[in-house]
Amino acid sequence: SDTYWDEVPYPEIGAIYNYAFEDGPFSGQAYLYHGVCGTQVETPIFKTMYFSFDFSQLTSLASKQEWMEDLADWFGIMPTANADNNLPGLVTKLESIYPNPFNPSTTIRFQLSQAAEISLEIYNIKGQKVATLTNGHKTAGTHTAIWNGIDNSGRKASSGIYYVRLKTPKQTESRKITLIK
Repeated sequence: SDTYWDEVPYPEIGAIYNYAFEDGPFSGQAYLYHGVCGTQVETPIFKTMYFSFDFSQLTSLASKQEWMEDLADWFGIMPTANADNNLPGLVTKLESIYPNPFNPSTTIRFQLSQAAEISLEIYNIKGQKVATLTNGHKTAGTHTAIWNGIDNSGRKASSGIYYVRLKTPKQTESRKITLIK
């Protein structure tokens, strides 16, 4: 039998619940039998989809492709292709700092194109080192660090502008952050 889908509005939070019945990956049943498969929220500034199952539970390649096509369609993503099948390489950079401004802590996400000895430090506007978040060898890929507004002496840093500095053997990058109390 075919999968049956139904969408049920949930206006209190501006969401739509997506139900799926029959032919799901669990003994022929839906992701959650007679339950919520996903919740979608669409506002003027973002689209979000929450799922109540793990993508790895879709075992057939056809099901995975169909699911990804449905998602791409809902999010308005148009797949593109080019002649070379090479994926873009990683770039060493500070990716995001969130929240900023912050109180009491902020998460710093950075990416390394290759394994390297790095330092991730916080400096004040006078150029004085306030805190060392990480110092040492890191593998290629994406990493995160959290600054809780505490300096290297264990004291709370004062409100103000600071700089996050990512230093590798090949480059240095800085971004401005603001601590507000």
